[in-house]
Amino acid sequence: EKALRGQGKVTEADKVVKYLQQFREKEEESAPSLWNSLTSPSSALDMIIDPNKRRREEEEKFNYEVRKSKDYWLQIRNTRFVCLKAVEPSSCPAMYHVSDSSY
Repeated sequence: EKALRGQGKVTEADKVVKYLQQFREKEEESAPSLWNSLTSPSSALDMIIDPNKRRREEEEKFNYEVRKSKDYWLQIRNTRFVCLKAVEPSSCPAMYHVSDSSY
């Protein structure tokens, strides 16, 4: 701003000042203080006592989703690919079976 004013470009300097003021106002509005972000005293205690609670809950949720996905895949496999559960590989036409006599 000072450089623009020194060059005689007052309108450009005014635009820069307005832009910076708007940016600072948005920044102040978007960044609430720590005290305002706490909704209840128990959340403050949880953050002090167990700082990794949020990360652990995210990991537990991810692991739960992985488990559900595996269970769903097993259901699909058991219904569509019944021959994969077969005791003898020769009973499943989709599987390639090499007998011991070919060696």
